[in-house]
Amino acid sequence: MLNQEIKELLTQCGIEREMQELEDCFSEYSSRFIYKMYPMPENTTNLLGRNSMHYIQMALCRSKLLAEGVITSLNAKNVLLAMLSARAHLEVTGALAFFFRKLHNYYSNVIPYEILNKALQRLILGSKSFELSGSAPAPVNVMTLIDAADEYLGKKEKRDIKNFRENYNYLSEYCHPDFFGITMQSHIDNTGITTYSFFNHLKEQDFTFLKSLLISLSTFFFLYDSILELLKQNEKLPEYE
Repeated sequence: MLNQEIKELLTQCGIEREMQELEDCFSEYSSRFIYKMYPMPENTTNLLGRNSMHYIQMALCRSKLLAEGVITSLNAKNVLLAMLSARAHLEVTGALAFFFRKLHNYYSNVIPYEILNKALQRLILGSKSFELSGSAPAPVNVMTLIDAADEYLGKKEKRDIKNFRENYNYLSEYCHPDFFGITMQSHIDNTGITTYSFFNHLKEQDFTFLKSLLISLSTFFFLYDSILELLKQNEKLPEYE
């Protein structure tokens, strides 16, 4: 959890609510976490339920590690690393949105099973690694994932929004060695003297990314629950604990 120094700083910046929401999200992980999933019976021919459960559990674990990474980075006063973790979280939320759309379209008879299965294979096995390139499918383009999250939020809120992509692009400005990212640790004073620092002196504007992260976190949990509900309604699922 956030240390006392960072909590006091966040309180001074007027973002106590965001701080509390970030810490509260960890109970959401605990209520959804599956420790162990058992194999399906040997005569099972349709493994969509099992493979989908496997995927969303892996996504849940990744989401939690990234959220923990944000807190660890903030405690170390490393906002750049916190932003990297936050941006990666937007990607895993986008991946769930992409899968939810495919799953919903399949159950609505919009797409055949083959398209859904190919999408799931790309989400689980997709890789650009040279060692795997001969057998692994291509991963889904990350901006396709981000746009899937915007599409989901747009339908949920019944309006055309691109906030998820805007938030992702904002975080990318810091994650890439562009202007915002490369100038974080330098300062030019009125006399023209430039100073550099390995240490991050936290400012109020450094925490604006937390709102993007919280949107991603809440969307992730909605998507996880929606996918699981679809699977429970339509598939035979493995036993788990």
